[in-house]
Amino acid sequence: MSRDTRAGFALPMALFVLLVTTGAVLTSLNQSSTERRVIDDVAAGERALHLAESALAQLDDLGFDFSGSMQDSARVTFAEGYADVMMRRVRAPVGNERPLFVLRSRGVHTQAGTAGAPDGTRMVTRLAEWVEGTMEVHAGWTSLTGLRKNGNSGSLSGVDNCGEAPPVAGVAVPSSPGYSGHTGPVSGSPPIKTMGSTPADAAAEVHIDWLGIVSGTALEPDYTIPGDSWPSDFSSWPVIYVDNPGTNYSLPDTGRGTLIVRGNLTISGSRSWDGIVLVGGTLTSNGNNKVRGATITGLNVKIGETPPENDVGNGNKAFVYDSCNVRDAMQGQASLRILENTWFDNWAQY
Repeated sequence: MSRDTRAGFALPMALFVLLVTTGAVLTSLNQSSTERRVIDDVAAGERALHLAESALAQLDDLGFDFSGSMQDSARVTFAEGYADVMMRRVRAPVGNERPLFVLRSRGVHTQAGTAGAPDGTRMVTRLAEWVEGTMEVHAGWTSLTGLRKNGNSGSLSGVDNCGEAPPVAGVAVPSSPGYSGHTGPVSGSPPIKTMGSTPADAAAEVHIDWLGIVSGTALEPDYTIPGDSWPSDFSSWPVIYVDNPGTNYSLPDTGRGTLIVRGNLTISGSRSWDGIVLVGGTLTSNGNNKVRGATITGLNVKIGETPPENDVGNGNKAFVYDSCNVRDAMQGQASLRILENTWFDNWAQY
């Protein structure tokens, strides 16, 4: 074989090997790019899922009216994208059935790692019920540590002041120390209700999570004193928590809503309160003041303390049951309850 023949054979072989090698490299690069794209798509989807769930966790800040609205929507913006939250009522309140809502959150992750890759999206759906705030009222004034009334003037009444609910007791106390003083101001069904023999017995009948309230886990007050100033606007029936263990707090002005006092409370002069009054220690009433709603005192018994007997004091005062004021005060305690085992990521989209 001549040299020219051998040279002509080597060149095509070199070109063939080069072509095969280039193809293999291109195939490998393409496969690597595809795998990277798949990984980025999966990661973007997981981040979108996180955004969708994070938005649902912020329902209280979205301004949805679960008490009456049929549907609403809002967008929550994050550094990595956003989530559109949609609320729709699928069952109206009927009898004892609470309103049922479908909550859908569509998370969009807008920072995929590969250029040209689509945004990651995931949809999360939950079912929830709107639970109105309620309160069991035993009497116009319920005292876990007994009650003493000085003078025969005023009113301790369990007859509904707004005329919408059946009467309750005027006063509810344990038999020891019980109720002492004039009974003329007391009215209701019955006028005086006995709740067991001891303060501990009475505490067991009052279904209020007092430990959760004073520890800050049961509700979130609108105002906490000390720290916040006494509110000037009571249009929304606020929840006010006075953190004064072992000391006395004097009601500074007339107001309405839910007043929670960790220690003792004094109401003087002609000040009044519409709504709910919860006191851990004693309540001393001086003057011609009024509470229209429901009053419960001595609640520190529920956390192992022994507050002394409550003293109504002197004056033409009124502690009367008012179901309308209790209902309005409990508006702030209403909440959306997510139903267990109702997490969906395959809910049909329309």
